[in-house]
Formats: sequence, C-alpha cells, structure tokens
Amino acid sequence: MPENSFSEMFDSSRLRQFIGQHDYSCWCGASEATVYCRQMFWRRFAVLKCRRCGTQRILPRALLSAASAASLYNEDQHTRSTLAPDVIQRNADRILHRIQQTGISFQPGSTVLDIGCSEGSLLETIRQRFGAQVIGVDVDERTIERARKNYPKVTFHRGLVQDLFDRLPKADVVIASAIVEHVIDPEAFLAQLRAVMKPDGKLFLLTPNASSINYSLLRSWWRELLSIGEHIYLFTPESLAAAAERAGLKVHGLATGYDELPSLRFAFPKRLKAAAIIPWACYRATVKALCLTLPHGRRGDILYASFEPKTSAGR
Repeated sequence: MPENSFSEMFDSSRLRQFIGQHDYSCWCGASEATVYCRQMFWRRFAVLKCRRCGTQRILPRALLSAASAASLYNEDQHTRSTLAPDVIQRNADRILHRIQQTGISFQPGSTVLDIGCSEGSLLETIRQRFGAQVIGVDVDERTIERARKNYPKVTFHRGLVQDLFDRLPKADVVIASAIVEHVIDPEAFLAQLRAVMKPDGKLFLLTPNASSINYSLLRSWWRELLSIGEHIYLFTPESLAAAAERAGLKVHGLATGYDELPSLRFAFPKRLKAAAIIPWACYRATVKALCLTLPHGRRGDILYASFEPKTSAGR
C-alpha cells in the first residue's frame, strides 16, 4: 500500500474517533453534518457543517453548560481586563458604526442594554453621544470592575443574562456583540434577549461569518475567528436568521465586513513551532488582503445584523 494512502487512512481513522468522542447535535436539533475543516496535530479540533441549517459546530465543545461560562471567561487567557485603552476605543467605534449600518439609531433617554459589554467603552460612547440610559452585563469579574472604575455613569451587572432578569429593564436597543457564537443554546439565548426588549425594540448581533470567502479559503487556519476553545457555533446569515426566527425575531438589517489586517511583525523564532507558524501567518494575511479587495456581499469575515420582534401574526 502506498505510504500516502496509509497516512490518509490513519488520519481519517483518528478523525472518526475524534468526532465520535466529541460530537454534539446542532442548535437546530439535527445531528447529520459534514466535516468542513479539521486539524489532527498540535491542538486537535474539527468543524462540522450541519446539513439541515448550515450552522457549523466546533469540536470539542468549549463549554459543557451555560454555568461554566463564568469560570471560563474569568481565566487569565480569556479575560479582556488587560486590553490597551486605544484598542478598546477603536473596537467600540467600529461596533457602533456597524450597529448604525444595520439601521439602529439611538434617541436621548432611550434604554440600551449591552450583553457581554466587556470593557464598557461602547456603552460610554453611546451615553455621551446620544444621551441614552445604558446598562452593561458581563461574566468577566475583572473587566466589569475595571469598567465600573472607568465609567461610573454606566450601570454594570456581573453574571449571565438569564440570572439577571429581575434586575434588567426593558430596553429600546439590546446589543450582543461577539456573544452568540459562545453559547450552548443560541435559540434559548436569543429568546432571553427577546424577553428584555421593548415591543418596538431592536437587537444587534455580531458574530463570525461561516459564509466568509476568507474562511472558505483558509479553513482550519482561519484562527482569529475560529477561536478554538471559546467558540461553539459559527453562523451563516441564513442560519442566524433561522435561529432568530425560532426565538420570535425577524431580520431588520444585515451586513458583513472585515476587521483590520493582523500585524506581521515577527521576532526571530526561538522554537521550531514558531518558525513553522510564521509562513502560515503570512499566508493568512495575504489571503485576507486579497479578500478585502473583492466585493463580498454576504461573504465578509464578520456578520452583523439587527432584529426586531415578530408581530403576533408572525409578520
């Protein structure tokens, strides 16, 4: 038997064993899926594409229960409490621009709720520019404490949204930026967000786009947005709309885009692993730069959309 055929069979066997050990059903209830990408060396993982709804699920699952999110996102490698102020503000300005791109506006005195508010800079920016009443929720204790010190006029709560219903007001605008890909049950999570919206309120979601042309080329090397060990699901525009539909929401506005290119400044590699990764990092940056020049429509890296409650008639 040719050596390359033996290698392929060995890799396929390991992949089947890995999937059998770690697989779980999609949020839509389906279990049938195809392998979209995988890595069977160093940090092993696989990404499966649901045959029913097109959502991708990452194996192994980052969280086994919703309650375990509090411990995971308070670990040193996951907390955002050490981000530089200029990075924080740049991220806030970018998200605000995307919110407005989807047709959401802020009125003086309106109530804005940010689920997964992190450093709180987005809420403070909205408060200052539009005169809104702003409330933030996050499970990251150190980040919330830093936010409270930096932005004393913003109300912050630490915890999960399902545990804070009695402390949260009905909101004109609910923001959940880079959150839905982290939750075990996206449909239930979106229903919880629907419950804290006013009848005429709007919901903004931002998440990695499984339909990205950049991702379709890089596959397992789309690391900045695959976020192995944190992300559970990757949505397409269609599957995100389907999850929202089942939670009592309908699409108001939708767009995709790209974040800025990663830095390619490298120190001289001291280990073989680092030396091997540098060419791949250059390849990833080159592919992304090329994708930025293409008309992307719904195929940018970042998917962001606004939603509104469905009427009782479902329209």
